[in-house]
Amino acid sequence: MTIEEQGFLSPEIAPWIDKHRSENRAWFSLAMNLNSVAQQLWLAVPSTIAQWLAVPSEEAIWAACLFIRGLSSFQSTVLLAERGMTQDARTTARSCFETVFCLGALLKNRDFLGKFEKANLHNKKTFANASLEGGVKLDPGVSEKLIQFLDDFKRSGENAKPLIWKEVANSAGLGNVYDVYYRGLSNDAAHPSLIALKRYCDVDENNEFKEFHWGPDVKDVEATLMASCTACWYLVVWTAERVEHPEIKEKLDRCSEEYKRLIEVAKAADLA
Repeated sequence: MTIEEQGFLSPEIAPWIDKHRSENRAWFSLAMNLNSVAQQLWLAVPSTIAQWLAVPSEEAIWAACLFIRGLSSFQSTVLLAERGMTQDARTTARSCFETVFCLGALLKNRDFLGKFEKANLHNKKTFANASLEGGVKLDPGVSEKLIQFLDDFKRSGENAKPLIWKEVANSAGLGNVYDVYYRGLSNDAAHPSLIALKRYCDVDENNEFKEFHWGPDVKDVEATLMASCTACWYLVVWTAERVEHPEIKEKLDRCSEEYKRLIEVAKAADLA
């Protein structure tokens, strides 16, 4: 089946994977090296998670879960980017940054776990109210549990609030990363904004619409990999700081040098 018939699910996507990788060799190489370090890092985690992260056990467990989630999201962005599915890759990279913000906030601020738990309560409360008021037929047992949860929540006097991602990023020390990467990924990919929708339009020299464009031949694979590698870099660096493993440290140092070099190359290209 052709790409015209099956889209990105077509076996004809394979040559495009090779094309995108060859044209963005340096960033894909860095992504694969970061991924190898991350996988080795996870395998090197001692059985006692609390000892690994040197924080109370509950926080350590959630930190480990955030690491797993962030690594999975990073791998997803690489799979999507190599196929030229950059809108979806960038949307997943945005999710990866949210995970990184949470991990950083959890490791750097002991009060974040409480905020994290309250955000979960807020989400459960919102879901319960929506389910009961949304006109959806629920089993009596489900309705009873939701009502009981809301009653218990009201009696607790808990002041649950959702997470504000700018605040979480600031708590992680990544306010600038939020402004540069997260906002950009939100505007040009995650949300169906005008700039995101223009990805599907070809225009002439006067910026007039010519035709619709869809498929794997895209121009921003490199920028997408830059964003996703940035998220993964923080994820791995923060975790590696809590693991005594000389081989991982040596590999990560090489990745860090290459990451910084590629960032400088990208900055120079933007100024040219």
